[in-house]
Amino acid sequence: MPARHRRSSRAVTDAATRIGAQQRLIAALGDPHCYPHPAGALEVVETHISWVVLAGDYAYKFKKALALGFLDFSTLAKRRIACLEEVRLNRRTAPQIYIDVVAIGGTRAAPRLGGGGPALDYAVRMHRFARDDGLDFLLARGAVSRADIEMLAHMIADFHAGARRDRDGVYGAPAAVLEPALDNFSGMPAVALGSGARERLAALDRWTRAEHSRIATRLEERRKGGFVRECHGDLHMANLLRHGGRMVAFDCIEFNPLLRWIDVASDLAFTLMDLRHRGRVDFARVALNAWLERSCDWDAAALLPFYQVYRAMVRVKVGAIRASQDGAQVALHAATLADCRAHLALAESFTLPAAPCLVITHGVSGAGKSHVAAQLVERRDWIRVRADVLRKRLAGLGSLESSGAAIGEGIYSTAATAQVYAHLAAVATCLLNAGHSVIVDASFLKRRQRDLLRDVARQQHAPFAILAVRASRAELARRITRRAAAGTDPSEASLAVLKDQIANRETLGADERSHAVHLDTGTPFGADDLAARLEARADVPRPGAAR
Repeated sequence: MPARHRRSSRAVTDAATRIGAQQRLIAALGDPHCYPHPAGALEVVETHISWVVLAGDYAYKFKKALALGFLDFSTLAKRRIACLEEVRLNRRTAPQIYIDVVAIGGTRAAPRLGGGGPALDYAVRMHRFARDDGLDFLLARGAVSRADIEMLAHMIADFHAGARRDRDGVYGAPAAVLEPALDNFSGMPAVALGSGARERLAALDRWTRAEHSRIATRLEERRKGGFVRECHGDLHMANLLRHGGRMVAFDCIEFNPLLRWIDVASDLAFTLMDLRHRGRVDFARVALNAWLERSCDWDAAALLPFYQVYRAMVRVKVGAIRASQDGAQVALHAATLADCRAHLALAESFTLPAAPCLVITHGVSGAGKSHVAAQLVERRDWIRVRADVLRKRLAGLGSLESSGAAIGEGIYSTAATAQVYAHLAAVATCLLNAGHSVIVDASFLKRRQRDLLRDVARQQHAPFAILAVRASRAELARRITRRAAAGTDPSEASLAVLKDQIANRETLGADERSHAVHLDTGTPFGADDLAARLEARADVPRPGAAR
């Protein structure tokens, strides 16, 4: 037998020996007396790289003694380090769950958590939580609201904002981003995916290479700009939890820094892809808009098609390998194949060319512009850019922080307002150029403001429409008074501001009215119908025009 085959055979034998010893230890830990607390009826949950022992109010996670290339838990010392890393990393997002690392002492026949003597193994100790509170279960039960998704997106954006930056530039180079994306296509058992799979995979491989080439400069700019950070790495629904009235991310990737030191756009892409896979396209749209508005990282939108294809194709490859394994149960095999093929179709959907449009709102404060825009972005792949939020951000204020400025002064001065609209135009240009449709949520009471965005649409060869929103004066006053009392909206408009707006607004010109859809928000309306009317009203780009 050649030497390399002997080494491979020994490695397999050694791994089996290590795993066997761990399995016996886990079995011995089935005795409630092993724990320094009431353990109740114990339960063991096994994954491909770990065991989790559920004991009373606690959960103990053990690393399998594996060496798989992308991870190495083969020695006791390596497992201890991995456990310490898991606690450190996950306490960033879930400090209420992750407690510490405990050594298993005693003997293999009578182990004890925290017992004396040499450590037999190590485990991550966590507070136990109800698995039914996971977003995967909650979504399946229809128990997730739009507010939950906004809270989730804000949590992710805030986590990204505080995550460590790659100051030394070790991670995130364009070549390093491409390598794992292409790895999804190597060793793929295409036969498991059915007829035509090889051709579909080859097309996705070509698209991945071409898209990477298109965005390579942007990837490098973001790496230099500090957008490669120590992220979570595995932000899908099964690793997200509604816990204590908050959204919590847990079980991040601790075993391979290459998989967590990534662009924040890659981290977000997993969440968005998984929501779409689970049939909640509306929630994926809400999450994207909430994350962008919270982070103001508009440039990330240009990278999402590439990263969402990458995330979906990881699931395709893992599923195809699992489905091709001998001895798979028939029902499990069928379910795995169905999931695998659904991810393949989803990956393909992210590669479809976009035809972005630009919509602007028009109306005084309290007319319902933001309310309507929020409904529209659930029904179309549009990104909302909100003037009230950008105005506060440009001034260094939080979205709900009061500026204390009077009418026409401070952040509402003529110069400051011109800066806001210039910034709106710049963001809209960035998003349209990246292939995303945009709805700019602002008053647009002056003709020059509307012309500024109309020129952006012309320059980007994008269809353009105006959503002109109105309500009765009594209703406007009621809404503004109610909103000011609640203090939960970025707008600082008062009744005095409303009066000033009505006196000084510039109505739509004849040429603008041909692009406008009018809506009285004092009466019921259908968001799907409204979106269709806006699309129908929009200009059509000339044939062959660049996007």
